[in-house]
Amino acid sequence: YSPRDRQANQFILVSAMAENAAENGVEFYLDCKVTGMDVSNGKIHAVHTTKGDFQATWVINAAGLHCDEISDMVDECDFKINPRKGEFYVFSHDTPVKVSHIISSVPSPKTRGVLVIPTVDNNMLVGPTADDVEDKTDVKTTAAGLASIKSQALNMIPSLHFEDTITQFVGVRPARTPEGYDIRFSEKVPGFIGISGVRSTGLTASVGIAGYVVHGMKEAGLELVRKEGWKRTRKGIVRFADATD
Repeated sequence: YSPRDRQANQFILVSAMAENAAENGVEFYLDCKVTGMDVSNGKIHAVHTTKGDFQATWVINAAGLHCDEISDMVDECDFKINPRKGEFYVFSHDTPVKVSHIISSVPSPKTRGVLVIPTVDNNMLVGPTADDVEDKTDVKTTAAGLASIKSQALNMIPSLHFEDTITQFVGVRPARTPEGYDIRFSEKVPGFIGISGVRSTGLTASVGIAGYVVHGMKEAGLELVRKEGWKRTRKGIVRFADATD
């Protein structure tokens, strides 16, 4: 029994954060791969990317699955990222057997196990697996993984209707060796901040991590000026399905 467990639409949440940031002046460069960094005399001077060079004195490495590759560019990588694949089923909103709250199996050191989750969109989410893979881009579902989810979920709720599946998908977690969150303000290269080991709980912890990092940058000497006219909320996107005739 975990009364504080909640579910959010993570896709909308991440998009909303990005939209709010953009409204407040943040610029995004998408499909823009980091290829290297200029570091001399223990300081960062520039970040090289496939869309040109960016002058920078502070770099926050929040690259998830690829954070080890970015840290290696400044010789600050003493860890390894192990991709851990999680497969899910998504049920139709009109499946006849639903749950009113999150049903969770007993967790292990590696995973929280299979969950049956009522979503905010009135679907049900069932999964995930926790399979270590070599390829960070491996987002293929597998017969064995889906069968494992089905078996465990039916042990908890025997009447689930898996024939009401509308899709399956995969998420890849950036599991870390050594294990655990690591938020590091580099002493070797001041101005470089590495964030690694953030897995499924990263969505919940993201705002707290951001606050911690900003506070650490201020403590390290970065002068921060509060933005005037900061927009607290995003406008939002009108859902056609919710519109009146």
